[in-house]
Amino acid sequence: MTSLAFEKRRVLYLVYGDVFSNVFGSQLKPLWSQAEDLGVSYHVGAILSPRILFDSHMRRKLHCLEVDSSIPWSVSFLGAGFPSRWPWLGTMSIRRWLADFKPDIVHARGPVAGGLAARAIQLLPSSSRPQLVLDVRGNTLAELGAGGWFSSERQIQKARNMIEGLEGEACRCSSHVFCVSTPLLEFIREHYGYDGSASVIPCWSSCQSKVPEVDSRSRENVRLELGFEDEDFVWCYAGSTAPWQSLPEILQGIDRLHREHSRHRLLCLTDTPEDLKRNIQTLGISSTLCVIRSGSREKALGWMKGADAGILLRKVNDINCVASPMKLGDYFLAGLPVLMSDQIGDASRWVREEALGWITSTLEVEDLAAQAKRFQKMIEERGRETFQERVRLFRLRKLSLDRYLDVYRNVYHRRKEHHAE
Repeated sequence: MTSLAFEKRRVLYLVYGDVFSNVFGSQLKPLWSQAEDLGVSYHVGAILSPRILFDSHMRRKLHCLEVDSSIPWSVSFLGAGFPSRWPWLGTMSIRRWLADFKPDIVHARGPVAGGLAARAIQLLPSSSRPQLVLDVRGNTLAELGAGGWFSSERQIQKARNMIEGLEGEACRCSSHVFCVSTPLLEFIREHYGYDGSASVIPCWSSCQSKVPEVDSRSRENVRLELGFEDEDFVWCYAGSTAPWQSLPEILQGIDRLHREHSRHRLLCLTDTPEDLKRNIQTLGISSTLCVIRSGSREKALGWMKGADAGILLRKVNDINCVASPMKLGDYFLAGLPVLMSDQIGDASRWVREEALGWITSTLEVEDLAAQAKRFQKMIEERGRETFQERVRLFRLRKLSLDRYLDVYRNVYHRRKEHHAE
């Protein structure tokens, strides 16, 4: 089925908060670039925090968006944050975009954007209301308590009540809900009583199926650039120093292997190299263990090619059990099997069922080191090429955005059935 069978529809894609500039390139732009094939035209509406104006790094990102004329977009600084009047202010911005763009569909990313959109849509005459499609990326209620954004339990509870009201309103008004994992969809159905149309599309589905930086350079040249020897077994960690990344356990576990045999090395790809160096010093990690690099996602994917296995560890909690980590997709794009924690959304089950790596249920350093050693032995016995081929075939079936274009297309061109009054 092609877009020629459809009348082109207008989609207002809403995002809320600083997430806009962070995910624009890697997660959203690949979808928007398929507008012609999907039979739609996109207009992006972003409600951002005013603090971006005082952050030179974020201002540079916004400038990059301004010079990209392929996607029309609008920004509002009204209603960002958690002051008491922000829902009303955010709704004002969306009402203006609805009037200017006159969309057939509002595709809202996250509970705040979804809730504000639902309120703005309900203010329109029933005959002219666009369909609302909600895109849920995680358990925001659980994330509020873990993010360190609030100084008291009272503030956390107030924010949770606000988010819960907005997300519930969005679910009641949505004609379709996208979720990044099956457990997350189950949470949405159980917690909000949503019984409507829904699809599960992993976060990494927007990854390109081929990245020139990865495909154009040999593994040997990458390892030579990074300073690894032929006999080194290189583990790769890609991420920040945030607590939920379980970085201390990773550093200590691989360091234990390194002290037993120096061929175990750790490639760390991060946007916060100085924080990582402080962690290494604080934990007393061997100075010869880590090679640290920082750069664009394309460069990171190229460096990953010099590794033998990726590492993705998380604690078992309400956030991670519904998650869909983007880094897993990056490891797979680079052809790496992965040492991964259990109970991470659908990802842990897929890694186990498809034999794409090693699943561990522990973050205890000694046990983690022992399991990593067994995983290394398995890779070397079965051959790195065997795992590369498994990852490649899985990537073609699950990772490519092409796999899900029909899902987006069918949702965008489904006609109105009803809207909550």
